[in-house]
Amino acid sequence: MIMNQLGEYQEPLKSGGKLIITPANWRIEYYFLGPDLRYNGHSVSIYSDKVDDYIKAYETNFKKFEELLTTIPKDGSFEMTGECGMSICIRGYRHGVNISYGRSTTFPITNREKLQEVINDYEYSKKRAAEITKVLYNR
Repeated sequence: MIMNQLGEYQEPLKSGGKLIITPANWRIEYYFLGPDLRYNGHSVSIYSDKVDDYIKAYETNFKKFEELLTTIPKDGSFEMTGECGMSICIRGYRHGVNISYGRSTTFPITNREKLQEVINDYEYSKKRAAEITKVLYNR
């Protein structure tokens, strides 16, 4: 739990990424290293007004992922765009349900345990943001 010079409260999340709370809003942010692991990294932010959409999208997209696993032949691969712009990939280096950032592999979800961990973090973030906002920013 960190309060930085900009007045932002930051807290790491169990599933990865961090909760960032500002006087104006809150978000869940992920940072992904670039292809050479040093340069051209990028951040993906999910703002408070989209968190419920992402929870629903993860559930829907993961269900589709499971269906496709039983449909695509073992030697085949498949990729599609799901809800909230997430990619759903069967086999290959992007295997799983991913938050998309161009063609980058980002945060693949490949099993129900990881899916539930992410959803739990999103639900926790909603509650935690309300608590912190009330204490720090009197809102």
